[in-house]
Formats: sequence, C-alpha cells, structure tokens
Amino acid sequence: MSAAKRTSAFLLASISTAGLFGCTVGPDFERPAAPVVMRYTEQPLPPETVSAAIQGGDAQRFLDGADVPEQ
Repeated sequence: MSAAKRTSAFLLASISTAGLFGCTVGPDFERPAAPVVMRYTEQPLPPETVSAAIQGGDAQRFLDGADVPEQ
C-alpha cells in the first residue's frame, strides 16, 4: 500500500471516529419550548364573512373555541 493511500485511509478513519464520538459526547440538546400563540392570524377574525349573491353564498360565522361538528 502506498504512503498516499495509507494517509488517506488514516484520515478517513480519524474523521469518521471523531464524527462518531462528537455525536456521542456532544452538547446536551434540549428541545426549545413551544411559542405561546393565541391565534393564527395577526388581526382578530371578523364575527362573520361577507355573503355572496349566489346559491350557498351565505355568510360564515367564526365561533372561537367551539367544537367542530363531525358532519
């Protein structure tokens, strides 16, 4: 085996070992706390949407905190 091949094999083994040990003894990861969110929009939602002059175009109402029906 030539010197260049031995050197590259040694470097590959050294880097692999360092990476493996780096994962093992690395810093203790702590998951950050979830952000406190009151709503998904910047502005509060209006009490209902605008209606449209078509069949089924009635205004929809937003009921904050209400259960979603199964149907």
